[in-house]
Amino acid sequence: MTTLYVTGAGVSADSGIPTFRGEDG
Repeated sequence: MTTLYVTGAGVSADSGIPTFRGEDG
């Protein structure tokens, strides 16, 4: 799962994890 975040914040949002991107801005 860690790879998801490292792969690209934009992709994470699409996966269903907008919180990570939102927190970062």
